[in-house]
Amino acid sequence: MTKSFSVITGGRDGQDRIAMSIVHPRERIDVALDEVLAIEAVAEHTFAVSDGTTMTVAAPHVQVTLAPNIGARLYRLTSHIIDEAADYVVGGEIVCSPIVREPIGLRGTFFISASSLAEAEALAAKLRQGWVRPQLRVV
Repeated sequence: MTKSFSVITGGRDGQDRIAMSIVHPRERIDVALDEVLAIEAVAEHTFAVSDGTTMTVAAPHVQVTLAPNIGARLYRLTSHIIDEAADYVVGGEIVCSPIVREPIGLRGTFFISASSLAEAEALAAKLRQGWVRPQLRVV
């Protein structure tokens, strides 16, 4: 299957620069630079257990934190595309196409699994490419 994308110059309203797009035939979500709060490669995952304790397991992944308005849109989209792929596009290139296993984005953070920390770091670096903010100089 061949996939093609058109590049949106100037962002959704001509003002915002797009950091990444999340693309599915059902919808395309463009994420502006200021809507990406963090992109991190993480080696472990800690979660709460029903007895009130926490458990940490080796689970390399990329953790992406978005502004609440984008998280809500992502949750609506992924609620309808369980067990389907969504393309993550940076600079017109698909950097990954994970299968959606559950709705994501409601808490503003989502994870993309990786097989190793090195793979998570490489994917995080690709996702950050569109997120680089221009350096400001005082004149």
